[in-house]
Parts: sequence; structure tokens; C-alpha cells
Amino acid sequence: MKKRNTLLGFIMIFVGSLLVAAQISDMHFLSFSNFWPLAILVPGIMLELSFFSFKTEPAILVLGGIFTTIGLLFIFETSTKWTYITETWSIYTFSLAIGLFQYYLYSKKNKLLLFFIFLLLFVSIFSFAINILGSRYIWLSYGLLLPYLVIVIGIYIFFKNIFG
Repeated sequence: MKKRNTLLGFIMIFVGSLLVAAQISDMHFLSFSNFWPLAILVPGIMLELSFFSFKTEPAILVLGGIFTTIGLLFIFETSTKWTYITETWSIYTFSLAIGLFQYYLYSKKNKLLLFFIFLLLFVSIFSFAINILGSRYIWLSYGLLLPYLVIVIGIYIFFKNIFG
């Protein structure tokens, strides 16, 4: 019962703070255009909490990681009026890597799954770097994605054979 009352108190403080901020400033915090990302973020957090609280199946973490990451992205995008959408689209791929990595951590350690997680992570980071820095640096382009990917896989195989 104490945990439930603590959560209720926290929610009331948060909502009250938003109401005060809406009255003081000209911003309308309580409009649907600001809160719709919570429809994605809250289920993601609930899925994450359900695993850690009730020790449910680790596969639930895949969906929880995706929803939580995408919900946070949408909060950022709506707060910046979607100014950075052309730079942040690679976070969708990153969210899948986050969800799968959580699953990897709490399930049987499948090395093939870990390989695909790092592949998704590499593509996400490379795409993000191209979007942010691509116009300044010639060595960052989508035409070089495949050669860089071959190099990364070669490094993986090389070190796996040396240390594995």
C-alpha cells in the first residue's frame, strides 16, 4: 500500500507542477499534442517493470525496449516541433538494438543474436553520423556503409579467432 501511495503522490506532484507551469508560462503542457508520446512510453516502461518486478519472460524486454526508446524519441521530437526528424530517424533501428540487447542480457547468451545486435547498432550509429556529419566529411557516406561493414565483420572474425 505504501508503494501505491508513494506513486500516487509523485504523480500528483508532477501533474500539479505541469498545471502551475501552464498557468505561469504561455505553454500549453496539457494539450494532446504534447502527451500522445506517453501512449507509447508508458506501456514500454510498464513492460520493462513487469519483467523486473514479476520476473516474466525476458522476451517482453524486446518490446519494452523498443516502446521506451521510441516514446522518448517522440517526446523529444514533439518538444522540438519535429525539427530534427531528418537526423534522428536512425533511432528507430537503435530501439530494436536496445530491446534485443536487453533480451540477450536476461536470456540464454546467443552469440548470433549478439552479432545482429551489434550489426543494428553499427548501422544506427553510422546512419546517425552520416545525417549529422555527412556533409562535412567525405568518408561518411552510405556508399561506404558496405565496405565499413565488411571491415567490422572482419575485425570481429579476426579477434574471435585470436582470443576465442
